[in-house]
Amino acid sequence: MQNRLTTKMLDWVHTQIISLTRQRIAAIQIRIDFLENQLRTGRKDILTPYHGKKAEQRLLNMEEKICSLETLLAHEYYLIEEFGE
Repeated sequence: MQNRLTTKMLDWVHTQIISLTRQRIAAIQIRIDFLENQLRTGRKDILTPYHGKKAEQRLLNMEEKICSLETLLAHEYYLIEEFGE
C-alpha cells in the first residue's frame, strides 16, 4: 500500500516537473520571438532614445539576450528529453 502511494506521488511530482518545464519553454520562446521581432521590424522604435554607440550597444545587448535565452531554451528541451514522459 505504501509503495503504491509513493509511486503515485513520484509520478505526480514527475508530471508536475514536466508541465512546469514545458511552461518555461513556452515563456522563453515567447520572449525570444518578441526580441527577434523588435530587432527585425522595430529598430527605429527601440533605438529612438539612443544614438551612435549607445544604439549599437543596445542592439548588441538584445542579441546577447536572445542568445542566452536560446541557451536556456536548449537546456529546458534537454530536461524534457532526459526526464520526459
